[in-house]
Amino acid sequence: MKSAAIDADIHNILLLSSYKNKMIMFNFNSTIDEMPKYKQILLDSIQSIAEK
Repeated sequence: MKSAAIDADIHNILLLSSYKNKMIMFNFNSTIDEMPKYKQILLDSIQSIAEK
């Protein structure tokens, strides 16, 4: 998903789920220009989400 800021376009990765009958939301974002640099880090962060 792409959104606009005052001085840059933003790429957003938005995850929604439920946990113990509550909604949880994760939002990972980067500017479009910097996304190639941070994409793998963002994806690794998503993969690290776990219930403990």
